[in-house]
Amino acid sequence: MTYKYNKKKYFITVTLTSIFIVFLLIYAVIKNIFNFNINIYTFIILASCYELFNIYIAGVKPLEIELDSHKLVLRGYHKEDVYEIKDLKYMMTKELANKRLYLRINKYSLLKGRYWLDTKSYENSENLYLNIMELERLICPNQLKYNHRSRRVKENR
Repeated sequence: MTYKYNKKKYFITVTLTSIFIVFLLIYAVIKNIFNFNINIYTFIILASCYELFNIYIAGVKPLEIELDSHKLVLRGYHKEDVYEIKDLKYMMTKELANKRLYLRINKYSLLKGRYWLDTKSYENSENLYLNIMELERLICPNQLKYNHRSRRVKENR
């Protein structure tokens, strides 16, 4: 099944934010040229470059997620990462507030395997969230969070 990010929300939260970051980066570079030392503008330059790298090169905020029994595909700005389900050895999610997930897959690195998913912003969001959690449970069943949940379910029976 294919899950698509709400285009209007994606434009605001990713595209518009990155345009603002570009202007902030230009401003910080100009200010840093005239007052060159380690200051707040240096920090702004580093943080801006890191965020732009994550969005446009690493593709950590996918626009579209395709998940079926054979593969997991994450598509963003001119980037597509395809993972065959049978080849997945490691999948870890960090669950955050409001059904947001930080997803790490296989040997994740700076360029591939790290994704921020705001599952509420995708079509059929509840299904996406549950399917990703189930896929994680199938790939890494010995994680403490799944052992604890299954133990709690058994105790309540």
